[in-house]
Amino acid sequence: PSSAITPVGPSSVSFAASISSSEIPTATPVSQNQLLEDMLEQQANAQFQEGWNHLMGDHHRSINRKLGQSLIVKAMHDGSLVARGFCHFRGWGELDKDLHASFNCFCIASEKPLTKTKGPDDTNAVFSVNANAVALKGYFYRNGYGTTADFREAVRLLSIAADDGHSWAMAMLAYCFQEEEEFQNDP
Repeated sequence: PSSAITPVGPSSVSFAASISSSEIPTATPVSQNQLLEDMLEQQANAQFQEGWNHLMGDHHRSINRKLGQSLIVKAMHDGSLVARGFCHFRGWGELDKDLHASFNCFCIASEKPLTKTKGPDDTNAVFSVNANAVALKGYFYRNGYGTTADFREAVRLLSIAADDGHSWAMAMLAYCFQEEEEFQNDP
């Protein structure tokens, strides 16, 4: 067996010369800054989730509102748009209570995909929603906070968050089903 390197001959050069520049695929550059910003935002959103868990008692045995609030305010300062919206809603982190600003934060955050995973056939990308943003946006539609009340949109959004496993959205959706006369088995 020979490990000699095969020289490139004229036939391979003529092949390369025969490819036009329009046939060569170009890679789309991804900004390293954008990747870093996305990672930091994901980390801040995870911190919001931890604060939410303490504030609401999700995934914990007891509620610790003070710790929950401090984690949510820190998440806001670290770049979580959902945390910023929640701080506007509650008037935390030196922000004024502002339902319109809060609703806008939830709208923007609910439109941004969080994670990308391959679909069942390994070809289609499936994006996970920010269930916190979707649930809070639904809650705002339910109560008319920062927007016009829209019961059907509230149920739709709470259903999306509930399908993503958001326990508070499940509870709010159950409340909508149980208490609202407007909902008559036809969402």
